[in-house]
Amino acid sequence: MAFKLVQALQTELDGLPDGYEKWLLDLVALGTVCDIVTLADENRANVYWGLEVLKKQKRPGLKALMSVAGIEPEKVNARHLGFGLGPRMNAAGRLETAQYALDMLTASDGLEALEASEKLEELNTKRRSIQDEIFEEACQQANKMAISTECWW
Repeated sequence: MAFKLVQALQTELDGLPDGYEKWLLDLVALGTVCDIVTLADENRANVYWGLEVLKKQKRPGLKALMSVAGIEPEKVNARHLGFGLGPRMNAAGRLETAQYALDMLTASDGLEALEASEKLEELNTKRRSIQDEIFEEACQQANKMAISTECWW
């Protein structure tokens, strides 16, 4: 929706040079995949071209995050967005503040971008650890319930 708004505003207002909106498609692809939007019609095309923009990554933050996540830019695909970049960005808001993800996206130099990306990686590692603990506890509770229900009769 935000991209469509940019396209509409571009026809009425000065700001972005003609054709520049295509360089926003990396963010469109990231949002589309991470929000689990159906990849049909225009959404599919936007993700396809967004992945092409990501392969030529000019944003220091996304470039650094791909590096930290072990994603080679020339091989980036939708799975990398949904299971690599998205979770790292979302972990910040879940555990502390989404400001870390914003800082990564708006970083203007490589060092700043790398620091922000490493913080996102740290938070994502912590999130996965918490998730694993919760899963283990749920399995233990399920096993206890299964054992207790076998004996009730």
